[in-house]
Amino acid sequence: MRPENQNRLARIKKTSRILQIACKTIMVLVTLIFLASTVALLINRGGTISYASGGFAIGQLTRASRFILLGVNALTLGIIFKCFFHLNELLGNYSEGQIFTAQSTVQIRKLGVTCVLWGAMNVVWCFLPLALLSNRPKSFAFNPDLVLVGLMIVIISWFMEMAVEIQEENELTV
Repeated sequence: MRPENQNRLARIKKTSRILQIACKTIMVLVTLIFLASTVALLINRGGTISYASGGFAIGQLTRASRFILLGVNALTLGIIFKCFFHLNELLGNYSEGQIFTAQSTVQIRKLGVTCVLWGAMNVVWCFLPLALLSNRPKSFAFNPDLVLVGLMIVIISWFMEMAVEIQEENELTV
């Protein structure tokens, strides 16, 4: 390997390790948010659960509405956690110098699928006030960005998977 490429690989490994720490920190924060919001919804002592541009005053929700919100909140935070988990795994591959590998393409695909799921949950959160609140909003905003970005990531992972297979085949050919 040429010296400039060795330097680039060393930077990729170092940066990946730093970004892994950031991913793990975010996963811990998501877990803490999940625990705090679950406790707030279960004890019903007031407070607000917010997502994107909307919020739900816990004290104004019925028991059934709180449990629906608890489920949607848990599912959303689980998807966000999963997104950062797959990013952490991908960065782990990169920190070991395994950039264009089959395992990396799998993590990229899983990251893309998770982004699609996160985008789908955004749709659920758009309609949730209509289902849970007695004073329903007259409008809501839907943003399909995450769904589209996730689909693009899945497509890119498919191309990368084919490129890895071609590279492996070329390495075996003399």
